[in-house]
Amino acid sequence: MITPSTATYRSISISKYQGNPLIEALPAALTVEDLMQRTTTLPQCPKNLAELSRLERKMLAEDIGLAFVTPQQSIRLYEEIYLSLCEGYLARNPLGETFKHSLYRIRDPFGPPLPGSKTGSTSLLLIGPTGFGKTAIARSVFSQFPTVIEHHQYGDRPLKLKQVVYLKIDCPSNGSSRALINNIWRAFDNALGTNYCEQYRKSGMKVPDLQVQIAIACASHAVGILVVDEVHYLRPVLEDNDKERATLPFVDELLNGIGVPVLLIGTWKSARLLNRSATTTRRVCSGLTLAEYAYRANDRYWRKLVDTLWEYQCCLKPAPLNDSLHADIHRYSGGLPALLTKLLKAGQKRAIDTGHETVDASILNQVYQHEFVLLHDALSALRRGDCARFEDLLPRQPLSEI
Repeated sequence: MITPSTATYRSISISKYQGNPLIEALPAALTVEDLMQRTTTLPQCPKNLAELSRLERKMLAEDIGLAFVTPQQSIRLYEEIYLSLCEGYLARNPLGETFKHSLYRIRDPFGPPLPGSKTGSTSLLLIGPTGFGKTAIARSVFSQFPTVIEHHQYGDRPLKLKQVVYLKIDCPSNGSSRALINNIWRAFDNALGTNYCEQYRKSGMKVPDLQVQIAIACASHAVGILVVDEVHYLRPVLEDNDKERATLPFVDELLNGIGVPVLLIGTWKSARLLNRSATTTRRVCSGLTLAEYAYRANDRYWRKLVDTLWEYQCCLKPAPLNDSLHADIHRYSGGLPALLTKLLKAGQKRAIDTGHETVDASILNQVYQHEFVLLHDALSALRRGDCARFEDLLPRQPLSEI
């Protein structure tokens, strides 16, 4: 169970959001400068490196993986999520008439529309190659929001409610709608200390009935946004695949009936999967789509990221970073942040082990030849832009044609 934050209500200048405790309890929106300062994480190397053993310095080299230099995508995603939270809560004011009838509306989706309600929830999509750092970007954004806010009283009115600002679930790699449902219940249990997972696992309820219960839980706990990671694991309906194991139709129906904004995160394979359903495609396109590619060698953020990580040196004879090393680093990492940190960590540890104590072109080449050997084909395909065998790295055709 996550320790909830106590609701503190702030004044809001936009009139349509005023008087809504779910919105007023959200933290004030950050400026771009504040967001970058809060989300950028840089490890600090001690000054007494010469006094440390080889193993201790190799331990410190592992901290490169903890670094996060805030990219532009974090800023765009933060702003879009903040907008989605406010707009999503607009028609779900727990003190308003729409909230009183919302649970009944879930059971009767064809009933008359509620005042201020929307016909569907906004969906945001973040897709990119594996190793791009999509989950890290999302984590940096959501770290600026409390997971659960506990309400006790709003003004002179009692308000007993635990508001779940965001709920993150992972699509199961083995792919079944029931496994995905269990992941959703488990996320509720982790956030609130409930026992939904155990309760519904033993209920024997059918999948459509469980979908209704999920929608009711989202309404009851005022879920602000549902974050669905690893959506490339979704299973479409195939001739040899029964509906019980097909998670794509389930997510499609969930997006239609859950009534809260949804952020979908996945590799490029996700785009082709989501396009199998026209309804899903239309719903996904209702909000921001961040479609990312591996960084080019001259990309401004990539250069900044490499420069920043290079400064964290646990070797005794650090080398200055020049254009030649920049080119080697991009060639060996493919412009993917996950491989960049792996390359720099392995380079420093190899330099320490060999007594060379300098990460240079020779050391980087050794890492690539010996420790990245299983990645050679994928990185070569990424350089050529021909990733038919590695669909998680690039789409088979431009996004506009998927």
